Amino acid sequence: MATFLTLPTDVRDAIIEHVLLARNPAPQSVAEVSPNRYQPNSVDGRYSSGPEFVRLSRAQSVPNDRGLLLTNRQLSLETKAAVTHQRASGRLEHLIDIMVVDDHELWPTWLCIPTATRTIDRLLVTFRVFGARQPARPSAYRWNASPRVIMYGFYFLLQHFLLVEHGNIAVHSLVLDFSDGPEGYPADVSAADWLAIHDEYGPEIPDDVDVTPIVPRPRWIADVLAMYVRSCLAMGDHTAEYGRLFYERLGTITFTANGQQLAHDDLGADIAPMSFTDASETFGHLRPRENRIPAFWIWKTAALQSRRAFGLSTASPVAHPPDEVSTAGLPPARRSLRQLLSRLVEVARRLRLRRS
Repeated sequence: MATFLTLPTDVRDAIIEHVLLARNPAPQSVAEVSPNRYQPNSVDGRYSSGPEFVRLSRAQSVPNDRGLLLTNRQLSLETKAAVTHQRASGRLEHLIDIMVVDDHELWPTWLCIPTATRTIDRLLVTFRVFGARQPARPSAYRWNASPRVIMYGFYFLLQHFLLVEHGNIAVHSLVLDFSDGPEGYPADVSAADWLAIHDEYGPEIPDDVDVTPIVPRPRWIADVLAMYVRSCLAMGDHTAEYGRLFYERLGTITFTANGQQLAHDDLGADIAPMSFTDASETFGHLRPRENRIPAFWIWKTAALQSRRAFGLSTASPVAHPPDEVSTAGLPPARRSLRQLLSRLVEVARRLRLRRS
């Protein structure tokens, strides 16, 4: 009787490739997945803000190659070879679907995890819209002029995926796709109309007001999210605290909508010339002010080491701190923590080189 290992090699390779790239169907309705959702806590994202705008799935995410690797030695070797081949051909893509529910919550679902890896080649994240804002709920986009679900919810998910769910990982190419669904949208409604309701009615939409919440186009959400991501990447006074993770763990980030590229950032090219000399321009979350510029340069050094350890590219030349900037003004505990981080990253890099 024929077994899998007695099949011709090319047939086995085709089957393994099919298993690696197999995708689960995306949820078709909120009701379909609602019973399996829960609100995470800060431990799931290592950040105190954002969990209230996220509903994670209770289903366990299992890499497609898990069973193949555990069957026997020969199949394990063939599966690893297939992963290497798919990676070299640029086809090893991870896929997450995110439902934007009631214009308020983000419901992520893993659709494809080809293999467990320390550095993902390409992570495609699709955003789909399900419903308009509930009048009794506060706006998720405007609250005292601060972003909520788009900034904190997205940032929480970024931390959850990169730092918690699959351990410490990085992504070469992060693609965020916002494409309209088949249902269509009213032609006489604009993004300005949608945001105007959020701006005007932050806490809630009163019952005595003749206002109908608008179902947003995914493209509108893309524009808002792209704006806040750009502010994070600027590493400004109020955004450096959030921008750090992008530079430490991402190669590039791309926004697409309906088949068109909206924005693209090469973080390796952006971080190389980055330089600050004015304490009012970056790391505003640190006190006292004189710690900010030394802390920025310490962070940049550690971030570049992190990028090397994960195999993320960095452009050249790289701007270095002026001679007069040192870590002498930082508290000893902070200096030792940064030095320890640098040593750990360097050890990881050496281990990676030895294994290769």
